[in-house]
Formats: sequence, structure tokens, C-alpha cells
Amino acid sequence: MPPKFMKKEPAKKEPALPVEPEKPKEPVFDAKAVKVTFTKEQINQFSGTFVLFDKTGDMKIPLNMVGDVIRALKFNPTNLSVSIVQGKLKPEEMEGKLVDFDQFLVMLQFILNLKEEGTVEDFKEGLKLFDKEGNGTVLAPEVRQFLVTLGEKMPLEDVDFLLAGLEDAEGYMKIDEFITRVMAG
Repeated sequence: MPPKFMKKEPAKKEPALPVEPEKPKEPVFDAKAVKVTFTKEQINQFSGTFVLFDKTGDMKIPLNMVGDVIRALKFNPTNLSVSIVQGKLKPEEMEGKLVDFDQFLVMLQFILNLKEEGTVEDFKEGLKLFDKEGNGTVLAPEVRQFLVTLGEKMPLEDVDFLLAGLEDAEGYMKIDEFITRVMAG
């Protein structure tokens, strides 16, 4: 048996590199698989708004107007979800394509079923990144910059409207007040 100082120590395992989390799979729009569950009252309300966008009177709207109609109904779909129901077409590929009211209802139902809205806890968790002092406040200019430059970019005017009155004299705003305003729509 070799002396202790000559014994080979088992090779140390290198720590595994962190694995990048898998990106969430993008939903696939299959109109035939969507079951429309709106009430008659909802359908009547949706129809009233839909006709405002119908320029020809044949209960059809241009495909590129689907997101606008949904937003006019006071829903707030992401640009991605609207793009998915539009077939991820480029603006020039949507030219001349029309959507009738029944097709629109299927698209709307699909988008509403996605449940993309975050919870209060989701917002708090995300805003913790900006709460450098851990006191429940964030610098409004940092949040403003984030909202206009990253992800689903918001127009500066919308961000200014959203943040109006929340900022104190030093540029801070309370996370809870901001979340309350965001969740109120």
C-alpha cells in the first residue's frame, strides 16, 4: 500500500454552470380550438365598438385594427398577444386582410384567456430591483427610463401620465402607490 502522501485524492467535481432558465413558450393561436364564452350582453357591447371601426358597413375591420378595437373595449393586450392573433404578419402583409365580427370574437377570447396581467406581488417583485434602499420607494426617473426603453416600450407621454403626482421632491415614489395606479388601469 502506498504511503498516505502518495495517495491520489479523488478528483474534485467542478461546480455546474448555472443553466439559463428556459424562456416561456409563446402561445399558438388556433382559432378552431378557441371556445367563445361571452354573454349576449358582452357580445352586444363588443359589436357596438366593432362597428365604429367598420368603415365599409359589412361588419369587417382591417386585420391591423384588431388591437385597437380590443383596446377600445378597455382591455389591455400586449403587442405580442395581438401579433399572435394577427398571425405575426408584418404591416405590409396585413394590407387588405379583413376580419369579420365572429373572427374578432375568437381573437378576443384567445387574448383574454392568456391571462397576461401581473399580480400585485409580481409588480412588487419586479420593482424591488429599483428599491436600492429597501424602504419601499424607487426613483421615478429610473422607472420612467425603464418603461420607455425596455420590453413593451411605452410612449413617454403615457409614462408621464402614469407617474404624474407620485413623485416626491427628491424624485422618489412609493412602490405601493405606483402599483395601485398601474392595477387601476
